[in-house]
Amino acid sequence: MNRLHMKILAAIHAEASAGSLVGGMEMAALSGGVPQNWIAHARLLGEQGDRWDPESLPTASGPNNRQRLLDALLGDIRDLRRYMVTEAAHRVLHPPEDLAAAARMERAVTVMHARAVVITALLHSDAPDEQAVMSGIWGHSAHRWVTVGFARAVKKSASEIHDLWTRLAARDIGRVGRQHFGLNKAGLPADYFLELIPMKRSPHDIIESIAERLAQTSTTDYRDAWKLATTQTTEHSASMNTAAGEPPPADYVPYAGTDARGTDTDTGVEWSGQVIFSDLDSGYSL
Repeated sequence: MNRLHMKILAAIHAEASAGSLVGGMEMAALSGGVPQNWIAHARLLGEQGDRWDPESLPTASGPNNRQRLLDALLGDIRDLRRYMVTEAAHRVLHPPEDLAAAARMERAVTVMHARAVVITALLHSDAPDEQAVMSGIWGHSAHRWVTVGFARAVKKSASEIHDLWTRLAARDIGRVGRQHFGLNKAGLPADYFLELIPMKRSPHDIIESIAERLAQTSTTDYRDAWKLATTQTTEHSASMNTAAGEPPPADYVPYAGTDARGTDTDTGVEWSGQVIFSDLDSGYSL
């Protein structure tokens, strides 16, 4: 039996015994591959006041859905990346005046990363190719996160970044937050499992590295490009009937000399960021 699965099932049982809500814990367990009928069994034992006994678990029901769960985890990590890259670019282009929104963004990154780390641990297997599978989902190193994040951010205009940041900061991540809280309550904090993740640095450290690289771009300074784009767009809007020139296109911010390809500093392997960090998902695109 999977040790972590047993741990979260025992926590579901204990919470149900105490009459506490276990919705977030159950959702996280499902995302981590715990069979649904095992979750229901643990909850029922708790609600009835019966002792928790792993040996009493029924045969796991339903098909093996590991690939579907890994695909869902990949989608969650893409979402995390979107938050991180947007936050990094926004710090350089437009330091927030709305401190509450900035705090929500910071909290969202923390919670999304922590939950994804623990879900990764719950889905972890002893298969020979497991490291390759997780590297394919998480990327091979923090260096790649920074390089690919920079390449994505530098192609976006200031208005695109600001609009996306505003939408993300206002987004409801209650589902993720409830799972994060439930996992912590089950004794499964992310700090226990960071060694499973190729990205060895905290997401906030990576955000800072992306922001530093954006601010120090050697071709055209990112901040000056934003100021110029903003000024030209404002002047154009204020004088639509004059001879003012057209504002820069939406993707005005210049591309700064990287195509998200390179050599991984940790492994020496050549890579393409478009393979690991592809935009197959829809919605907020970055």
